[in-house]
Order: sequence, then structure tokens, then C-alpha cells
Amino acid sequence: MLRLPLRSHRGPLPPADADLLKLAADLRRHVTHLAEEIGERNVSRRPRELAQAADAIAAEWSAAGYQVGRQEYEVSGVKCCNLEVEILGRTRPEEIVVVGAHYDSV
Repeated sequence: MLRLPLRSHRGPLPPADADLLKLAADLRRHVTHLAEEIGERNVSRRPRELAQAADAIAAEWSAAGYQVGRQEYEVSGVKCCNLEVEILGRTRPEEIVVVGAHYDSV
């Protein structure tokens, strides 16, 4: 979930190596945890599960060595948060790329 191959590729895909197989297994584990173990998560019907999803994501990022920031806010009386980590670029750390995703579901 946190590592990418760090290079572009064109043409037929090479056979998966051990790193790619591990990355695929990690991604499957993360998606399974969010989608099946935690399940539906949203402000209106499943606020506890929404908080569990945020905590699970923050824990994974922390375990990977990132400092996780939380931007807290309230929706319909439910505490929610945006999560963020900052990863400096290797060749142009002064440039900013923002990647976002929702972790709620309906």
C-alpha cells in the first residue's frame, strides 16, 4: 500500500518478482481488512466502523515509519478525520503531489 515500483514500464509485463508478490499480498490484506472485516463504514449508519477504518489506516502508515496527521472535524455529531502523511520526493522534494482517497463507504 505504501511502496510503488518507482519506475514506469512499457511493453509486456515481466514475471512478478518476490517484491511485487509481497506488494500484491499486502494490498489484498489491506483491502480485505477494510472491506470484509470492518465492512460498511460511514457517518450515517456505521460511524464506529468509520473510526475503525481510520485507526487501521493510521496504524499501517505508522508501522511503515510515517508520522500520521489527523485533521479532525464533525459531521452530524460524528467525529471524523482526514489522515495525511508527507513523503518527500527523492529528486525534487520541493515539489508537491497530493494523492487522496476516501475510506468511507455507503
